[in-house]
Amino acid sequence: DSDLLLIAGRPGDGKTSLLLQILLNSAYYKITDRVYKKRVVIFSLEMPEEQLVLRLIAQLSGINSQDLRSGKIPDIKIAYYINALDYLSSLDIVIDDTPGVSPAYIRSRCEILNAERKLDAVFVDSLNLMRSGMDFRKSHEEVDFNATELKNLARELNIPVWSAHQMNRGVEYRGSNSKPKLADLREGGEQ
Repeated sequence: DSDLLLIAGRPGDGKTSLLLQILLNSAYYKITDRVYKKRVVIFSLEMPEEQLVLRLIAQLSGINSQDLRSGKIPDIKIAYYINALDYLSSLDIVIDDTPGVSPAYIRSRCEILNAERKLDAVFVDSLNLMRSGMDFRKSHEEVDFNATELKNLARELNIPVWSAHQMNRGVEYRGSNSKPKLADLREGGEQ
């Protein structure tokens, strides 16, 4: 609780898939015989709600997302598809796919959701697509501001806030043995 947790990686590394898996495991989990159902919200700045739901169904059912998109679900997988839909509809997941939102928008929406019924976790996909509404000279200043605002939200609501973030591609040009550095987060999404 009260932490901002970043999932950082380059394009195609599976940041969104990991974020969605954590979201599913936060919305419903079991410890021994006790079941926990939590209320979570995801702000999807990268893809529309329909695409996000298809990815969730693919993760839950094990059906290839291409088959889901084309509507060509193998007969043997229909039961998995129906079970995934039933399971997903039983979860308390709020999806907001408003593009280019600001930290103020996310805060306001979370406060409303929390007032309706306790909010247990927030997910943002992705940090580098948020817009602060301020005139920063460099994009890393905006990313710093947005991250600080998300951290403040986590502390104020005393809940975890998870966010995906695209790393700077500069690591790809430093050689094959180069490891990502914290500085690669700073200008993430610029190149």
